[in-house]
Amino acid sequence: MMSLGYDEVARVCLTHSFNVKTIDVYVGNFDTTEEETELIKTELAKTNFEPYGGFGQLKSLQVQGEAVMVESFSDEYLMLMEHKKIPVEAMKKLPQTMNLIKVVPTTYDYLDSDLKKDGFGSRQHLEVIW
Repeated sequence: MMSLGYDEVARVCLTHSFNVKTIDVYVGNFDTTEEETELIKTELAKTNFEPYGGFGQLKSLQVQGEAVMVESFSDEYLMLMEHKKIPVEAMKKLPQTMNLIKVVPTTYDYLDSDLKKDGFGSRQHLEVIW
């Protein structure tokens, strides 16, 4: 989002994913490279966390998308296995193939009460065209 010039949206995404300034207590799976993880740590350290101030101070981002199955052992599947450092040979020995589901974003809904101050609606909707 920052690379698109949406710094505030990026801040909201970050503070909704990490409720403290460290990744050490994150509940979830990391599917990032070492460089991406370092970027997250750097941005978390620089981010100002603001306490929730009620309904009149909404700040949120919701993402919807299409779930797509990645074909087992396709080039994309193998690339993802390598990225996650999962040995392909170990995958082939499983009694059932591990399915990978890729979510392709289709819409973003951004809520920000402060947008009203500038004459905009507090809900901004973006349809993604691939």
